[in-house]
Amino acid sequence: MECLSALPGRVRFKSLNIYYNTELSEHIEKYILSLYGVKSTKITKRTGSILIMYDIKKTNLHILKEDVENALSASITTDNTKLNNFQEYFHAIDNKKRSKRKFLFWSLFYIFLKIKNSTYGKFPISRNLTVLKVASLVTIVSGYPLIKKLYKKFAKPLPTNEDILLELTALSFTIMRESSKGILVLMLKALNDYIKFSAEVESRKALIDSCNINYKMAWIKSLNGDKILVSIDTLKIGDFIYGNTGEVIPVEGIIEDGNAVINTLYHSGQPIISRISKGAKIHEGTAIISGELTIRILRLPNFTEKQDISPEKFYLNNRIKKFQGKITNFAIWAAGLSYIFTHNILNAFSVFLVLSPKATSVALNSGIKNYISLLNKNDIYLRNPNVFQNILNIDKVIFDKTGTLTYGKMNIISIISFDNKYSKEELLKICTACEYEHFHPISITLQDACSDFEISKLNNSVLLPSEGIKANYDNKEILIGNMKLMVDNQIDISQGIKNYMEYQEKSLTPIFITINTTLTGMLILDDIIKKDSRELINRLRYDGIDNIAILTGDSYSKAQKVGLELGISQIYADMNYCEKANIVKNESAENTVIMIGDGINDALAMKAADVSVSFANSSYDMIKLHSDCLIYDDNLTKLADLIFLSKASYIAINRTILFSNIYNITLGFIAFAGGLDIFTAKSLNTLNSLLVLLLNQRIYYINR
Repeated sequence: MECLSALPGRVRFKSLNIYYNTELSEHIEKYILSLYGVKSTKITKRTGSILIMYDIKKTNLHILKEDVENALSASITTDNTKLNNFQEYFHAIDNKKRSKRKFLFWSLFYIFLKIKNSTYGKFPISRNLTVLKVASLVTIVSGYPLIKKLYKKFAKPLPTNEDILLELTALSFTIMRESSKGILVLMLKALNDYIKFSAEVESRKALIDSCNINYKMAWIKSLNGDKILVSIDTLKIGDFIYGNTGEVIPVEGIIEDGNAVINTLYHSGQPIISRISKGAKIHEGTAIISGELTIRILRLPNFTEKQDISPEKFYLNNRIKKFQGKITNFAIWAAGLSYIFTHNILNAFSVFLVLSPKATSVALNSGIKNYISLLNKNDIYLRNPNVFQNILNIDKVIFDKTGTLTYGKMNIISIISFDNKYSKEELLKICTACEYEHFHPISITLQDACSDFEISKLNNSVLLPSEGIKANYDNKEILIGNMKLMVDNQIDISQGIKNYMEYQEKSLTPIFITINTTLTGMLILDDIIKKDSRELINRLRYDGIDNIAILTGDSYSKAQKVGLELGISQIYADMNYCEKANIVKNESAENTVIMIGDGINDALAMKAADVSVSFANSSYDMIKLHSDCLIYDDNLTKLADLIFLSKASYIAINRTILFSNIYNITLGFIAFAGGLDIFTAKSLNTLNSLLVLLLNQRIYYINR
């Protein structure tokens, strides 16, 4: 593969492998789009050109070149396993391209008709009464569900799909009649589809970028000893996988070799840092901070998606069906009476045409498409549109605490010095240097608070899981940790034990500091509540949602402290993942529950909720890919936006449907009275769909 040109954020390669090779070209295009940091790509098989636009902050030329070369040399079938993770994304891309082509085609055709009709007029056949009668009959059949059902019953013996046949017939007559309104409706429908699928492509690409590149994948050894990445769907219990620094373990297993420092935040819900080695058990969702592990699989992930709400249970859908049933009966009687009174079949056709309820379905479908696009514009991705009605009915909000309402780091409340030789500032520098090599909440907190520590004075530092740090700093023995660490090392803590117990009773985190076995000081830390948590709770209450709870695996005292600060009195604490799920199931029996979580320990609870929401930048990959809704902005108030925008969109869709119903009934009476000829009736029928499409465009511009 040759690099033809390279600029920051833009590179063009050339490969003879893809020269007029359609299958490989499509495969490489999909693969490149799945790469982290890639914005867009264009492959020209006629010249073998591969153009890539990328984000220079997320990837670089060297990485892209290596990835593309590997993809070109790999078998398509073997690499499809990886691409299966992006199947829905590729499907959205195909739909976007298809709708774009349709929009361009109908736009050009509309312009052509306008120019042609203004210059040469319409062809005689377009004004032919027989053609109009047949076209009207096709419109009537497709517009009334009952009549369409009868048509499908009689059309079943035909050697083609009856829906496609009816759609093509309607399209043929629209073109034959040179109906500019009909073409405009087709153009607007295609535009609606393009906006909706564009939003879906952006959302799915953001989702892929936010996920670990190895999600649903694992490293194994091939027969020749090389490490290769495979789908976990191809693995079985007893197989060996390999975990590396920065990866999240996708299975439950036993460590057969290696050692590592791990973070159990996604598994347990608490940011507990510990060291793990051969013989220990490791759980799905455990993140490797440093080290390498060989793991024998004990259990593969078995997370099934919750059952979707049937569209038939959607209130607006049922209302439309009810209206369509009533209007069909009314249209049959009205058209029949019109024929009896006038003895003119064209009058009966006119009544049928203007009463056709097809526009109500167009109003609902186009409204939901614009609603999804509106959410995407606000950094909200509704993965499961079927929960739209549940969002409208939410009356119970349940939050996970750690990582959702609070940050994954802490706040220094106070520093106490028990030795006049060491100031508070000096103790902070010592603690920061000793914690520097260890990635966990306390270490991050200290580094944020102190930037001028002297790492050169640190000789060594060892993390003691669930206890603290043992280090040698400036040739002094340092201990930083909890009471257990002090007792195990026979440290006299009598001077500070009273303060320690008082801070624990206040749900704070006190940490002892000793220098050369002498108690020297104490750090007092506290959880940091996210700045926008209070605003979110206030907005939820302003919108009428007062039933709010915290569901956490953390201690009751710490959860209660967060609850008191946010005004949340309902606390479920010390809960494991099964207990969390049972709580949500019980709540869902009486309320419409939305659950906001981020870790594997929240998976069952979120599955049990009526609506599940996660944040793309801070949640475990499996949770993101199985949530009903994903929020790409770290701003918690987006949750309130989701509820508000959903309710506002529902009102707009409802009004559009009501307008279409009134339109049908009003014109139906006019047609029954003989006030509309068949030409006008056919145009007004098309105009109904056109107007609801235009009315629903306002949904995209709804603001909080």
